[in-house]
Amino acid sequence: MTFCFIVLHYKNINETIKCISSIQVNFTEYRVVIIDNASNDGTADKLKELYCKFKQINVLTLNIGRGFSHANNLGIRYAKQQYNPDFFIVCNNDIQFLDTDLYEKITDIFLETNFAVLGPDVYYEKMEEHQSPFRISCLGIEETYNEIDYYQKRLNCRLKYKTFFEWAYQVDIFINRLKCLKNLKDTLLFQLKRRSLAKQHREMHCSIRQYDVCLYGACLIVSREFFSVFKDVFSPETIFYAEEDILLAKCVKNNLKVVYDPSIQVVHTNKASTFIDGENRYQKTLWRLQQLIESRKIYIDFLRSFDE
Repeated sequence: MTFCFIVLHYKNINETIKCISSIQVNFTEYRVVIIDNASNDGTADKLKELYCKFKQINVLTLNIGRGFSHANNLGIRYAKQQYNPDFFIVCNNDIQFLDTDLYEKITDIFLETNFAVLGPDVYYEKMEEHQSPFRISCLGIEETYNEIDYYQKRLNCRLKYKTFFEWAYQVDIFINRLKCLKNLKDTLLFQLKRRSLAKQHREMHCSIRQYDVCLYGACLIVSREFFSVFKDVFSPETIFYAEEDILLAKCVKNNLKVVYDPSIQVVHTNKASTFIDGENRYQKTLWRLQQLIESRKIYIDFLRSFDE
């Protein structure tokens, strides 16, 4: 069985280097395709310079960023042409692979289940959070409309009270610069979130293998079985968000197995792609809410296409 890592890079070069290092240290044989999603900050050239001596590592650069789905689809197509692996390990750049038995576990699970898509336990170490699965079944149209309404209200609030939110983000930046205040803030947020996570973990049953659940997109393992039905993993393409919901829905509709298995664990270190240092956090939050809304509209259109 052969494997290829597809690593999505955007500006946070230190996270990408950590991800690639975890692969190089823990696996004697590996193939990696790094997709620079139009960072336009020179980090793609630095990655090419850093890995030019490694024939098994390729760095692809996109001049125009069209989001998570498009970039990963291009990386997967390139990997198919270049290596034609049995399994594609598709991940964000802030994922680290510490399990030296990863290949063997993936192979064993595939021989047992014949999965199209496999999701590992994605452990977010900062919050001690198991992020996959985050939904136990396909999101319905009515539920999706409720989510759109929720995000639209949040967006409208931030537009209406722009001055307040811009001020709040500046205060947060100031707090983060002071170690004592940052530690206090992080401790309070950690304790608040732990209460909600305890219930969530019970409902998601993240400690046992599950079938046809919505996996967390920070790391997905796709087998050749998937490509017996579909050309691209992430289609229809969204800019960001709802990719996992679309992926689950089309697999279920086409009788392809989606498996979550906690015997494989990867570490999510930073949620690095959420906010980049130096970006306007108010504008980035508006953009994020807009993408949450637009991606769900695409998902609804996709679900309705089944009925047609």
